[in-house]
Amino acid sequence: MLIEEKIRHKFKLALQCREAGDRKKSSRFCRQVLKLAPDHAEANHMSGNLACEAGNFQKAEMLINKAIAKDSEQARYYNSMAHVFEARGNYQQASVYYLKAIGLEPDRADYFYKLGNMMLFTRSFIEARQVLQTAIGINPDYFEAYNSLGVSLQKLNKHEEAERAFKNSLRLNNDYWDVHENYGKFLIKGGRCEEAVEILKRSLKIRPEHIESLYRLAEAYIELMELDKAYSCFNRAAEIDPVELSSHMGMGKVALFSGDFNLAETHYRRAIDLDALYGMAHLNLTSNKAAITDQDIDNMKASLAKTTVEQDKIHLNFALGQSHEYRKDYQQAFNYFSAGNALKRNTVNYDISAEKQAFDEIIEVFNEDFIASHANVGFADETPIFILGMPRAGTSLVEQILSCHADVFGAGEVRYLRSLAHSYPSPDRPFPDNLKYWQENEFRELASKYIELLRQKEKTVRFITDKMPHNFLVIGLIHVIFPDAKIIHCKRNARDTCISIFSNYFFKHHPYTNDLQELGTYYKLYENLMDHWHRLLPGSIYDVSYEDLIANQREQTMNLLRYCDLEWDDACLAFHDSKRTVKTLSVQQVRKPLYRSSVNKWQHYQDCFEPLFTILDG
Repeated sequence: MLIEEKIRHKFKLALQCREAGDRKKSSRFCRQVLKLAPDHAEANHMSGNLACEAGNFQKAEMLINKAIAKDSEQARYYNSMAHVFEARGNYQQASVYYLKAIGLEPDRADYFYKLGNMMLFTRSFIEARQVLQTAIGINPDYFEAYNSLGVSLQKLNKHEEAERAFKNSLRLNNDYWDVHENYGKFLIKGGRCEEAVEILKRSLKIRPEHIESLYRLAEAYIELMELDKAYSCFNRAAEIDPVELSSHMGMGKVALFSGDFNLAETHYRRAIDLDALYGMAHLNLTSNKAAITDQDIDNMKASLAKTTVEQDKIHLNFALGQSHEYRKDYQQAFNYFSAGNALKRNTVNYDISAEKQAFDEIIEVFNEDFIASHANVGFADETPIFILGMPRAGTSLVEQILSCHADVFGAGEVRYLRSLAHSYPSPDRPFPDNLKYWQENEFRELASKYIELLRQKEKTVRFITDKMPHNFLVIGLIHVIFPDAKIIHCKRNARDTCISIFSNYFFKHHPYTNDLQELGTYYKLYENLMDHWHRLLPGSIYDVSYEDLIANQREQTMNLLRYCDLEWDDACLAFHDSKRTVKTLSVQQVRKPLYRSSVNKWQHYQDCFEPLFTILDG
């Protein structure tokens, strides 16, 4: 047999084994080909693909490079090289090779689809949208591309277009589980949790043991305050994979929200048993002050010394800070809080001067002329009671009191209003500049949409509270679109507020909290903005003092109910007995009667926080 024929025969066998799924034999025949012809392009290409599938990426890159060197006009080779870099997590380099493949075969929709996904990974959402639209232009039935397009559009706040893309993907293939999960996430973020539940249930019918879909469904149930169902989802995930930490953390979170602190402790300790270095489990355990032992503190210190993961270091420092504060060791508590905040600040891209500009723009847009010219664009609905103010200033306590009234439902921290304000209907312009381009009907449409989303949480009760603290940024918009709504501003001693902020780990995005100077500066911006709202909207905002509420609960509760046009209800004094869901850092506090230990707490830290106090007192 001539050597050329032998090469062809061996490569044919390699192909046949590859098609039959026998990678081992296919690789062996490829090696035999390459022994006879080291620069055989196809054999190098196939060997590279096999090496990539085996996780040997360095070898894969070397072999596919040989194929490209031999025949640089094969788009398939560049596509395979892109896949190698994608598997390694180098999405930028993968994009380079997908572009080279497209240059040789510009009519391949799958190449554009893969490139679009790389752009999603690198957060190049505008470019991803363009590339994915090109893929769909080549293949209008490309349901996977519609799904990825929906993700990119959602990231660009093009919510209506994103939903159309997800629906197109479902229309083309209703059994494509990935779009069910992405569409479910989209619906949850938009507050449409009832719809999300149905979509995610469909996803689980397709893949009953897909843990991420169970987590997502649990998230929807938590938003709907159906905690038993959320717990069942996490429990099912734990049955599928008993050593997956997130399932136990999820069950702990649900138990904590519902006030079952002993059950929450059980789950958090189980997570610690699975991974002693997992800082979040230790941090969540400290939410139950009574649960923390000296041994727990020693274990946290040992874990902090061992872990190399920055996020675990952050969580463990906050957990140790809380634990030492419980023991009244305030200097040690401050040391750990400072270390945790310093580590967290390094993870955040934040500019306090840009924050100041944003506050100034709000004051500039919401002036007397704006309020006067928009006096008749509101939506006549008294449903929402807005409870706002700085975090840790008593918003959870006030909501807990009001939600005990028979005519009030406490919805917790509702994110819909600010999200709508930033994206509706001019997502290309930032808030509040986008308001300049709204028509009168668009203000009412936003208000109507907000009420529609709010009513998903409770359909019949007279009032629903929205306890999103940072809604103080949009008080002017609230006044315009809901002229009948009640606005309750929670105030607390500035020093106590800021110390409480600095000593708590915020799971959501509060970048100003991790540096004492930035925290103090932000607080002064908040004070200035609230002064502006009070001057601009006299009589429209009801101030509640945390200290006054602690000192005279009955009188302050009577005043609060009177402001909300509510009759007296004795249940409001026994707010700590309520079984309602609480999903904030104050979950422990609102389960107890009022106590005075948090008033003037700053005095324990007087020597530690002097740089902060200087700003606050200035």
